[in-house]
Amino acid sequence: MIVELSGDLTLISVASFRTVELIDGGDTAVIRLAGADGNELAVMMPVRVAMEIARPFTTSGQSIAPERQPKTQD
Repeated sequence: MIVELSGDLTLISVASFRTVELIDGGDTAVIRLAGADGNELAVMMPVRVAMEIARPFTTSGQSIAPERQPKTQD
């Protein structure tokens, strides 16, 4: 689901990660995601930016609260 909240802010609701592909010699990531409605989208960004996004989730000493961790499928 994509919602334009204002002229300069668009919200993209993502339900799951699909794949990541590195291009431009590994400097750029193309990240494929899927929404709850089944539609897919891709976001292209420098790998440096993708790593900045991931940092809060992977910093040592921090963890996601158990009730907020992704549910696993058996």
